[in-house]
Amino acid sequence: MRRIGFLSALVLALALVGCGDDGTTDMNEGGGETGGETGGETGGETGGETGGETGGETGGETGGETGGETTPDCTYPSEDGLGFGNTIPAFYWDPAFDGQGQEITFDLLDFHCNDEAWGEYDTLIMLISAGWCPNCPRLIQWLDLLAPQLEEAGALVLFVEAQDNSGGPADSALAQAHFSRYAGTNNIGIRVGDANNNPYMGVNNDPWLAAFPSSLIIRRSDMQVIADSSRSNYILPYVEVAQDPDADWSNPGPPEITPEFPANCGEEDEEATEGDNNAIETAPTLEEGSTAGGICVPNDGDYYQIAIEGDWTLTMEFSHAQGDLDVYVIDPATGEPPTDAEGNPVGSYGTTDTETLSGSGPTTILIVGYDGATTTYDLTLTAN
Repeated sequence: MRRIGFLSALVLALALVGCGDDGTTDMNEGGGETGGETGGETGGETGGETGGETGGETGGETGGETGGETTPDCTYPSEDGLGFGNTIPAFYWDPAFDGQGQEITFDLLDFHCNDEAWGEYDTLIMLISAGWCPNCPRLIQWLDLLAPQLEEAGALVLFVEAQDNSGGPADSALAQAHFSRYAGTNNIGIRVGDANNNPYMGVNNDPWLAAFPSSLIIRRSDMQVIADSSRSNYILPYVEVAQDPDADWSNPGPPEITPEFPANCGEEDEEATEGDNNAIETAPTLEEGSTAGGICVPNDGDYYQIAIEGDWTLTMEFSHAQGDLDVYVIDPATGEPPTDAEGNPVGSYGTTDTETLSGSGPTTILIVGYDGATTTYDLTLTAN
C-alpha cells in the first residue's frame, strides 16, 4: 500500500509500488509477490538444466564478441545469487540489444574481466521488469532521464524483462520493444529478456525476486550486489551509489538526485479553476456531473470541495500509462489525509485508469500525480 507525502515531497519520499499478478501493492520497488507463476515455473523446468550447465563456459567465449578479449588471468568471483551482499551469477544473454537497437551478446563474465570494452564503468544497474507490471514504466523512464548523470558516474544500465504480459517467459526481442517505448529519450541501457539468459530464466527463478519492478546495483570490480531495492522503502539512489560504490548502501535512503519528467499536458488542458484549486483555502466546489482537468506541473496538485450533504461517489478517469494520478481525502486543518483502521491514507490510489472514492457529507479532496506524474483527467461526481 502506498503512503503519501505531498507535492514536492512525493518524488523523494515515495517508492515505486511493487506489484504481483493479483494486483497487490507494497511500499518498495521489491514489495509484493511475484506475478506470472506459470511463466516462472515453466522457465525453470524447461531451460534451467540446459542453461545452468553451459552458462559459465559458453558465456565467457560468446561475451568476447561484445568488446574484445577478456583479461587472460581474470576469473569470475564465486557466485552466490541475487540480493544484497551476494556475487551475482555469471549470466549471459544472447541475443541482447543495445540502446540503438543493435543486436549484441551481453556477458557478465566479459563485463567483469574485459577492461577494454567495459573499463569506463564501475557499476551495473540491473532493473528487472515485467510486461504486465503497471509501475515498471515509471522506473524505466526514471533511469532513462538520469542518463547523463549515470554516464558521468560510470554506471551501465541493464534492463531485464523477466516476464511477458501474461507472466510467461520474455525474450530479448520483446524486452527491446518494451524498453524502447519508455526509455526512448536517451536510448539508455542494454535490453535483455530472461528467456535468452543462460541459465534460462535465471533471474526470474532466483528466490530473491519477489516483485516487479526490482533493482540491484552491482560493483564491477567484484560483481557484488551493493544496493538492493528490497532493502529500502524508496527508489534507489542510483546516481549516488554509482558515484561511491565502496560506501555502505545496505540501507539506502531516498535519492537526492532525481530526474525531471516532461509534462504530459499544458495550460490548455488545465481546468477553468486552475490557480484557485492549488491551495486548500481557495479550493473550488466540485459540482455534480463531469469536470475535466489536468495535473500538468510535476508535483502540483488540485484541491476541490465536495458540498453534498449525503453520500457521494467520485470517479476519476485518466491514462495510467501516461501518468498515474491518485485522489485523497484531506483534513483542511492538517493538510494531510486521515488514515483508516489499518493506518493507510483515505483515498483511491490504484494502478488502473480509474480511481473511485466514496464518502458522505462535505469533504476536501486532493488530486495529485504519483512520483510527479502528469496527465489530464475527467471527474464524475454523483450524489448517491
